[in-house]
Amino acid sequence: MKIIRSLEELGKVIELRITIDGRERPITFENDTFRSKADWSGKRLIFTSQLMVGELKETWDLDDDRKTLIITREILNDRWKMVFKRQ
Repeated sequence: MKIIRSLEELGKVIELRITIDGRERPITFENDTFRSKADWSGKRLIFTSQLMVGELKETWDLDDDRKTLIITREILNDRWKMVFKRQ
């Protein structure tokens, strides 16, 4: 799986290549390397990354209508929720 993320606050674009079979894989960003894996839990895809500051956990959940993707991100006791709706 290839994910392209834009980090506007850093002025960077990151391209991540992740397998979704639960195997851990090294990811390099600038001068840092961290471990990351993605695996299924029922219909949810869960990404886990070990960063220098702690564990980042991201859950992707496609709603039953198959038009709404809910992404929940957790790191250092902070939690964000993003909702994407297909028009």
